[in-house]
Amino acid sequence: AYQRRYPAGAFGGDGDRLRLAAMVSAVDDAVGRVVSKLQRMHMYDQTLLLLTTDNGAPVCTGDIPAAELCSVRCGGSNGMLRGSKMTDWEGGVRGLAVVSGGVVPSGRR
Repeated sequence: AYQRRYPAGAFGGDGDRLRLAAMVSAVDDAVGRVVSKLQRMHMYDQTLLLLTTDNGAPVCTGDIPAAELCSVRCGGSNGMLRGSKMTDWEGGVRGLAVVSGGVVPSGRR
């Protein structure tokens, strides 16, 4: 359903990128519903929201064992970091985080 939000040919026709965009849209909508509910219940001002990943991207470019387990092009990137998902290198363990919520000063959200 979320893939239909994007026009035909979006992302140069790359189906992997389209699926990623659809998943990000689904998460964005879900977080939006949580925030709206917290605001309606007058709880948002006392809330800290923390969204984080659990690992680096599965880049599948020769890292062992990640490359052995990938049967499709993964399309991920860890930039210049060595390693990928399922490795102990920085590219496998470093992830992103977003902090927001009413307890975070508005200029820092």
